[in-house]
Amino acid sequence: MHKAIAVCLLALLFAVAGWAQSENAAELATQQAKAVNKVLTTAQWTTLLSADFKKPGKKDLFILVSMECGLFTGNASDAFADAAVVVRVSVDGHGTRPGVVSFCGKSNGSEAPFALLANCTSSSLNSCGLTAEEQQQISRSLRSHDFNFVLINIPKGIQHITVQGKVATGATSGPAFGVIGKGSVEAMVVNLKEEAE
Repeated sequence: MHKAIAVCLLALLFAVAGWAQSENAAELATQQAKAVNKVLTTAQWTTLLSADFKKPGKKDLFILVSMECGLFTGNASDAFADAAVVVRVSVDGHGTRPGVVSFCGKSNGSEAPFALLANCTSSSLNSCGLTAEEQQQISRSLRSHDFNFVLINIPKGIQHITVQGKVATGATSGPAFGVIGKGSVEAMVVNLKEEAE
């Protein structure tokens, strides 16, 4: 009896070890959490994170994007009510599902000290003329969000993942600025056909 239990436990240990190894092998590209510190506007898509990986062909790819995200809108005389920071992911220029995703929405009015964002011409938060205390105030307004993107049946070879963001606005008027703090991207290879069977 004790021998049978020991054999079962040993088999379970090997199964768990094999699963862990396959899980580690499936993780192809990970960009560690780092300070992105980007300012986003409605003008254009801005690259926030990127990573390269090499994978076997005819597989599917799950991409997990995690970022601290905040939105600062309006000014002292013009309260802005409808805006969001949107994010998209591509692999070698091919869009992933489900397409464009809203990461965060309006969080507060763009009053002092955030008015400096309205005059910032750089996509780098560190170049916007904010004091350390003002940057800390902005950092406290950021919230962490994540989302899984999927690309089906990607080709064999070296692939490049790009994570981009911008601000999308509704019908109301006024300035809107998205801020991205820390962020990371992780890609894992799966075979959805085999998983479905």
